Amino acid sequence: MKPDRPVTFKPETAADVWLGLLAARGVEDLLANGGTDFAPVGEAYAKGRALGWCLPEVVIVPHENLGVAMAHGYTMITGRPQAMMVHVGVGTANAITGIINASRMSVPILVTAGRTPLTESGALPGARDNFIHWAQEHFDQGAMLREFVKWDYELRHAEQTETVLDRALAIAKSEPQGPVYVTLPRELLASSFTSEISPAATIAPVAPAAADAAALEEAAKILGRAENPLIITANGGRTLASSRALARLAHRAGNQALVPMARGRGVRLQRYKDGGLSDVKTFKGAEGLTWVDAGGRVFIQSMKELAAWRGNRGDAGRVRPDRFLTNNKFGQPAATGKGGEGA
Repeated sequence: MKPDRPVTFKPETAADVWLGLLAARGVEDLLANGGTDFAPVGEAYAKGRALGWCLPEVVIVPHENLGVAMAHGYTMITGRPQAMMVHVGVGTANAITGIINASRMSVPILVTAGRTPLTESGALPGARDNFIHWAQEHFDQGAMLREFVKWDYELRHAEQTETVLDRALAIAKSEPQGPVYVTLPRELLASSFTSEISPAATIAPVAPAAADAAALEEAAKILGRAENPLIITANGGRTLASSRALARLAHRAGNQALVPMARGRGVRLQRYKDGGLSDVKTFKGAEGLTWVDAGGRVFIQSMKELAAWRGNRGDAGRVRPDRFLTNNKFGQPAATGKGGEGA
């Protein structure tokens, strides 16, 4: 996340605090699909624009799932969590598949949702004033996605606003990273705010845990002894640094390590810039390709059998054929009739 921006605004309501602190804490984009619960946020945005506050860029999206996907992609590329705001429970339901994706990919996203107003008398600003505020009441709005977020919470008082926002971002960015969900009742967003705002985040993410040194040494020994190492990772390529580390590990293993990845940026398995030519052999297609192993055994592959290794420019590489020498040389029969590995 970008360093905290200076807090230069003077909030009057909880909505002012929420919107201004998103920008102050490094959130650049607030993707939104709004409803009647958004009124205090819209008013805060209009006031902030008029007064020159530093605010996140509000991006209106036609569907919640699209907005979460946009936040997901932006965060994957930049490493900086973004925010998505949806309309009460119905917008939350529309966003769930995107939130599940972010959860499974360990992508930190701050998902916020309005909440149907709590009061009916009109004594508080933001109270219920439309029939839909009764129809969209939820017994437990966060229950539908609690399994897929690291933390969910409902704002209880305007004075909590800074603490809740800082805690949500800290939890989202703590490893293993993932989405968080905060509901914001309309009366609380419209409530007055009188506290001072901290110039920097009041809660920091948990520092990443370090791997056990003895376990790393044992893993290195196992990998060093392996003839055809296979490195299986799920989230290993989630960050650019981890992807590059996996690539270096694979290449240090003699370019023989195969790294299947369920999620992440992927690993470059071929590095032509630093590579070289191991061996060259010419042969007649009618006779097939022959090579000799270290024990002097001769193997022949017909052109039909070699079809899988004959490709066009830009095609993916292939693992060497079975029983081919691990030094990637064709080998030649020695003068005594025994095969050798030299070329």
